[in-house]
Amino acid sequence: MITGTQIRAARYLVGISIEHLAESTGVAVATIRLAEGGEAELTATAVQLDAIRSALEDRGVEFMDDGTNVRFSCGR
Repeated sequence: MITGTQIRAARYLVGISIEHLAESTGVAVATIRLAEGGEAELTATAVQLDAIRSALEDRGVEFMDDGTNVRFSCGR
């Protein structure tokens, strides 16, 4: 499960706004804001988190299993 910290970091890493992420995933801006502000699993459903994760991974983000780190993969 990804965390709010990871979502926020990944979004900054690839340079997209909350609004752009919301548009590309179908997840409400308010839900993403809440997820970024606290523990994502408490404010978003598993389906919403999967959509967010997939959209960010499609842009080259890798989520680390530690729950706090992300990195950009140039090989994608």
